[in-house]
Amino acid sequence: MKFSIFNFQFSIKVHILVVLVGILAVFSSVSVCAQEESKTAIVYFYVDGMNCENCQARVEKNIVFEKGVTDLKCELSSKMVMVSYKKDKTNPEKLAKAFKKIKLPVKEVPVIEDEKKVDAVSDSIKS
Repeated sequence: MKFSIFNFQFSIKVHILVVLVGILAVFSSVSVCAQEESKTAIVYFYVDGMNCENCQARVEKNIVFEKGVTDLKCELSSKMVMVSYKKDKTNPEKLAKAFKKIKLPVKEVPVIEDEKKVDAVSDSIKS
């Protein structure tokens, strides 16, 4: 079998093409993930009536099945619930109504970047 420069150059071109296709696949999957993330939002609720583990379980068993809800986390000690949802399926108002259906009215908590405002907001929510 003879060694041919043409075969060697063709082999290099094929390897480069494979690497470029792989890089393109990685970037396109990253782009799709970024688009999916922008379609979701997070809302925080203060649930004054969530006083015990049974109340927490009621939230976890019901709200997670609301249309568009993708994730839910409850913290009993602070009476806070974080709900991640798809923007095109639901909104904070609909989620608040879902809490009301299970006899646990809520107050939406704004996301605060400045830590100095946290105490003022938490006082206004509890009143």
